[in-house]
Amino acid sequence: MAEEDKMAPLLSVVIIGLNEAERIGQCIDSVRTAVSDIPDTVIVYVDSGSSDETVSIALSKDVRVFRLGKAQALSPAAGRYVGSLVTSGQFIMFVDGDTIVAPGWIEPAIELMMRDTSIVMFAGSLCNGQQNAKVAPAKVEHLGVIRSVYQIGGGQAPIVSRQALDSAGNWNPFLRCKEEADLAIRFRHYIPGSQVVQCNQCTVNTPIYSILYTRENIRRWKRGFFKGPGQIIRNAIAHGYLSKSCEVAKPVVLAIALLVGLAVSIALKLWWQFLLLFSGTAFLRAVITRKPRRLVTVFHSLLLGICSLWEFATVPVRTASDYKHDFIEIYEDIV
Repeated sequence: MAEEDKMAPLLSVVIIGLNEAERIGQCIDSVRTAVSDIPDTVIVYVDSGSSDETVSIALSKDVRVFRLGKAQALSPAAGRYVGSLVTSGQFIMFVDGDTIVAPGWIEPAIELMMRDTSIVMFAGSLCNGQQNAKVAPAKVEHLGVIRSVYQIGGGQAPIVSRQALDSAGNWNPFLRCKEEADLAIRFRHYIPGSQVVQCNQCTVNTPIYSILYTRENIRRWKRGFFKGPGQIIRNAIAHGYLSKSCEVAKPVVLAIALLVGLAVSIALKLWWQFLLLFSGTAFLRAVITRKPRRLVTVFHSLLLGICSLWEFATVPVRTASDYKHDFIEIYEDIV
C-alpha cells in the first residue's frame, strides 16, 4: 500500500440523492450510526438539483454537501463519480439517499476486503419484503454467506476499494442507469482476478419501486433509466470488453430479435401473426412459471432494449475523462 494511502482515512461515505427530503435525514443518521466504530469517516452528500428541502436537511446533519451543476445530464452515476473526487478514503461506500443502512456489517466487510485484496466491491442485500421501508434494519451480527456475483443491483450501498476504482476508470458519470453493473464489468476487465461479492444478510432497507406500476416506468423514462445497457455496450465495444457485458446485453438482444422478426414478418405479410406469437409466448411463460410478473418484465426488458439500441446508435462513447467538473460545495441551501 502506498504511503499516501496509509495516511488517508479508512472509509469515506458518499450519499447521493434528488428530492429525498422525506428520507435523507434518516439515511444520514443510519449511516453515521453504522460507521461510528470506524474513526475519521467522512460523510458527504451529493445532490442532483433537488427542489425540496433535501439540501437543508443534509446541511443540518453536519455533513459536507455538494451540488451538481447543469452543464451535463444529471444522473446517479454522476453523483457517485463526483463523490469519489471529493473524498479520500481508502474505501468508499456509496449510498442512495432513500436508503437506511444497518449497523454491524461495514467494519467486517472492510476487514475482509483488506485481507483479500481480490475483493474490490462488497455489497449486502436489500431488506425489501422483510420489513417496512422506513424501519431501520436490525444490527448485522455476522456477514453470513458471501458469494462472488457477476454484478449487483442498485440501492445496495456497495463498498468499493479506491485503488480498484481508480484502476477501472472510476464511475462513468454519463451512464443513466446500471452504473454498478458497468463498474463490475470494468473491474473484471481492467483488474484480472478481481471479485465483486455480496453477503446474504439484510444490510440496507429501501422503498420498492416496482416496474408493475405505470407511474414508476414513467419516472424511469423521464430520467433516462432505460438507456443504460446501450451506453454500456457501446463503451464495451470501444474499449474491448464486449464479451464481459453479455448479461447486461440481454434486453438489447431481445429487442434486436423482435425488430428483426417483425421486419421479416412484415415482408412476408405475417406481422400480426408474429406479434400474436410473441405476446402468446410471453403469456405462456408467465403461466407455466406461475409468475404473472414475468409477463410485465418481458415487455419492460423489451422497452429497455429498444431505448438502449437508440442510445447505442445516437450517443458517442463518453467516460469520466470527458466529464466537465461542474459541481460546487454549498454551505447553505439557496433553492
